[in-house]
Amino acid sequence: MKNLNVILALLALVFIIPACSEDGDGSGGTDVVVLPETIGGQYTSDLVLVNRVADPNLPDYYVDEYISVHGGATCTIEPGVVIEFASNTGFQLGLYSDGGSGEGILIADGTAAEPITFRGEEDIPAFWSGILIGCNSADIRNVMNHCIVEHAGATSNGYGIRVAHCTNGNVGLLSLTNSTVRDTRGVGLKSEGRTGLNIFSNNQFLGNSEEAIVVHANDVSHMDGQTQFIDNGVDGVTTAFQYVDDNQVHTWPRLSSGAYYIDDNIVVRSGALVIEAGTEIVMNGGAEFTVRNDAYIEAIGTSSAPIIFRGKSNAPSWKYIGVFSKFSPNVFRYCQVSQAGADGDGAFYFQDPFTNCCGYQAEIENCTISNNGACGIELEDSNQTHVTMNDNTYSGNGGVDICLI
Repeated sequence: MKNLNVILALLALVFIIPACSEDGDGSGGTDVVVLPETIGGQYTSDLVLVNRVADPNLPDYYVDEYISVHGGATCTIEPGVVIEFASNTGFQLGLYSDGGSGEGILIADGTAAEPITFRGEEDIPAFWSGILIGCNSADIRNVMNHCIVEHAGATSNGYGIRVAHCTNGNVGLLSLTNSTVRDTRGVGLKSEGRTGLNIFSNNQFLGNSEEAIVVHANDVSHMDGQTQFIDNGVDGVTTAFQYVDDNQVHTWPRLSSGAYYIDDNIVVRSGALVIEAGTEIVMNGGAEFTVRNDAYIEAIGTSSAPIIFRGKSNAPSWKYIGVFSKFSPNVFRYCQVSQAGADGDGAFYFQDPFTNCCGYQAEIENCTISNNGACGIELEDSNQTHVTMNDNTYSGNGGVDICLI
């Protein structure tokens, strides 16, 4: 095992070079060899992990059993610290339960020159469990900055970092910046609740076997255009939780690479959703993307950076972009929509939710609507004047360009 080999190598240095002084000045003593300190178990008082070993390749701490920091305790990890985990161990902040007041706080604030590393004792995916932010640990001080998390995912639903959500509605909270999550068996980052992320920027996800990121639809707006996705099972951001409904303006930025993957319906039902030019959205089979109630959407691309809505397969597989909202502006400009219409409705589907009232309001301009299973745009005859349609292109659809109901 890597940790045992490190210890044997350090002990060998003690016996091979006896002429060195205790302070390394060559005066005849021996250097002090600093071995990793063993930690693990329950911590209900503050825990400070310092950079004990000068060599950044060697561990400062060895975790021999699962760490749990809770009961109001704070775990502070200094820059340059390397934490090595035994098989199937991991790090848990607070409690993963509906009750109790066992909040923990994590301050892992490294630097570019001295990152903080969480790694397995052996360099293989799924050697250790990963980092779990419990659902009762929603402190704004929970920070991982300039951190490396590698070779995690030993749990059945493997992850590198998981921000938990419990059935009582409690959600953990984490800021993740300038950090790398790599070689996980499973998901790199899984944030389950509506408000699990505080600050997210300039991270890297490399070689994780499943999705790089799985996040709630309400938290997708925390994503950024600098984070990199390389050789993951799914490169980009996957959202499996459906409602955008906190009455805020949410912006989905264009990712540096990869796409947004929609595994379930997206329903914008309050506030607004703004999608940046050049964004790609991949819809799972049977999913729909709708705007309802008093919400609205702005999807404004450009001729050189269109916004793409497509299915996971080349055949029509997802439902539609639906606008059931009377509020303006619902704008789609320079969008490409394909592989929709799987249930017989148009790729764009407009329906008046307010009987004898106001109708929907929308603009569709300079869009390409192609290879969908039904008509391009479907709308109610009585309200067709509420949709402005200019300079759109239709091809390969299963129905007429514009159909009325």
